[in-house]
Amino acid sequence: MERGLRAFFYEWNYYLLPDGVTLDDLVSAGEADVKQLKEERCMAPDFLYERMEDRHLVISHPERAFEVRVNLYTGEEYDAVLSRHVDRVCPGCLHYEEDDTSDLEGHHAEMALDGTCYLRCGEDDAWSFRRCIGYFWDRISERLNDLAACIDAGDQEALNAIVNEQLSKIYVPLEFYGTVREGKYWLYLRGDWRNSPVACLTERALMQCAMAQTSPVRTAGWGASCLLPAHVVAYKSKFDTKCVGRLGVNAEDLPVLFLYIGEDDSEEERIDDFFRCMAEDVGEYAALCAIVRTEMTSDPRGMLSREELAKAVAAYAAAFQMGYRQAERFVSPYTTGYGYPGGADGEQLPYRRFLSEGLTQAPDVSLMERSSLVMQDGRVTEPWWIGRYSFIYLYLPGVQGDDERLYAFLWYLENVRSAPLAPDPEGELVAMNVGFGYGETEGFFFDFLVADENFFFAELRTLAPVMQACGVKMVVVNEQGVMAYDCGYTFTPVE
Repeated sequence: MERGLRAFFYEWNYYLLPDGVTLDDLVSAGEADVKQLKEERCMAPDFLYERMEDRHLVISHPERAFEVRVNLYTGEEYDAVLSRHVDRVCPGCLHYEEDDTSDLEGHHAEMALDGTCYLRCGEDDAWSFRRCIGYFWDRISERLNDLAACIDAGDQEALNAIVNEQLSKIYVPLEFYGTVREGKYWLYLRGDWRNSPVACLTERALMQCAMAQTSPVRTAGWGASCLLPAHVVAYKSKFDTKCVGRLGVNAEDLPVLFLYIGEDDSEEERIDDFFRCMAEDVGEYAALCAIVRTEMTSDPRGMLSREELAKAVAAYAAAFQMGYRQAERFVSPYTTGYGYPGGADGEQLPYRRFLSEGLTQAPDVSLMERSSLVMQDGRVTEPWWIGRYSFIYLYLPGVQGDDERLYAFLWYLENVRSAPLAPDPEGELVAMNVGFGYGETEGFFFDFLVADENFFFAELRTLAPVMQACGVKMVVVNEQGVMAYDCGYTFTPVE
């Protein structure tokens, strides 16, 4: 066994540094003959002599190379240590089979040599929201024939009863619509203009999971999506379609929908009528983009007809997506840039006092402060999404916008599932990156809504060398409260 050997991490692989050579020397040369340390029957930073391999390495992206210290064991030494941890940690885990663990099959890829296993699933552990969503679609897949019969009969009420019987066990009842398009059954989740940004993202993620490669719904040949496209559900307006509304800007120069409201009209009914009209004419996504900022007015001047307004709304939604350079990918209608106002002393979450500006799909999360957290019986019970999600953000102190470490960190973060030991979520929801922020002079934040903390930690651990080099701090906001960690191969609470 050898400990503390000089090595480096490059594009998900580990290599020993040759004697007398620094990482700077190697990067400057651009290539070298090195010994690769393979993560086979072991887990970084602990490796096996038997799994080393000579390799000629070309370094085409030097900013992605990070120096680390590693340990080397024989396979026998490594397994002896791991076996003791398995005997101590694994009993009671749903993945554990006591009858045949002599070869430690599966444990090498999940448990570190210090005994940490983020994928442990205890028999009595509360289910993560990720697991709940998987359970939901498994149950729905068993009722697809019944749902098809509802669609054939045009019985949307019965269809919703079947789906919401299962959904209400993990979330809240929602409105679904079933139809046939191009010879294929489709299940749509209807949009709701009353939604919060977090609810909007949650419901989209719910339907995306139905379309994962391994989903039983997709395997059965069904389609599933969030938000109705245009011309699926017809709707006759309750109001005068010649005087509906117009798009403009408000006093803060922000885009806003001005809806006409008559003297005896209900504001909620007027907004709902607009949403349903636009859902038919241009689709629910475009309708939501327009409706995020709405002001009512009794002034009929400049008001457009339903047909004219639909064209304006469609153009606005397309421009909105293009404004975030995402012509083909979903951009939450609630996406917005912001300047962080700071907050009262002691109200900011850890390190957020360094935050200056940002971009977020969920301002109700990215701009939250300690006063948003409601404690009851020693647990956080509000906001409403606590218990389903954790709000986790990563803070990179001292990193500036032109820092190569930032670009390297982003590359690793975006490609985390390419890591040799990255756990496979099989299409299930693990986390959503809801935004980023940056300090006035330095420092970056990456905000996540996390549906499975342990799985997320297991993914992040594969970035350990990068996180250590960037001095990454992780803050977790969950039912237990607020906790900050130093990040590396282990996540250590900050004093």
